[in-house]
Amino acid sequence: GGINFYIGNNPDINKTVGATPGIEWEKLLMLPYQNTRITNFQEQDEWFSRKAFEYVKNDFGGWCKLMVKKTLWFFNAYEFPRNFDVYFFSQYSLVTKYPLLHLSIILPLALSFIVYSFWFAVRGRIARPQAQSGKPILSSRFLLIGITLIYSFSIILVFVAARYRLPVIPLLLIFSGAFVIRLCDLFREKKFM
Repeated sequence: GGINFYIGNNPDINKTVGATPGIEWEKLLMLPYQNTRITNFQEQDEWFSRKAFEYVKNDFGGWCKLMVKKTLWFFNAYEFPRNFDVYFFSQYSLVTKYPLLHLSIILPLALSFIVYSFWFAVRGRIARPQAQSGKPILSSRFLLIGITLIYSFSIILVFVAARYRLPVIPLLLIFSGAFVIRLCDLFREKKFM
């Protein structure tokens, strides 16, 4: 709804996303009532949506930079204090302190699989089965990649939190495993030597 879109799309994102339940949260919810005549929750939701879209319209460059930051936060397991960091111990690891490695080795392998899949699709090396009509059937790998990318973008568009990121992890595990298997096949076929 509008409140969630506003929380992740405004110039004070650190304050809005970090608002903890209680006084801070109530102050945030009362913003629409300060200067306008709001009579119900629908109007409140519309007010938050309007404010978020005004921010996007008035500071499009700043919003684009924010989207890039949120993308890095999503794939770097960054958490605002309020969101109950499920990756608590990763901040104490030498390996997972670096960008894109908070999901350990899983994310680089999964992203490598996605890039590998698109690269070979563009080069025409992926054998595509044909349907009876003669049209190519959508490859299951691209269906899973599409689901992962669309879901990730939908979270990045609103606001990033560990509980929203967790559904992507099983797909990233599948992609990582597929990439490792492909690498083993290439070494076995001696295509790297």
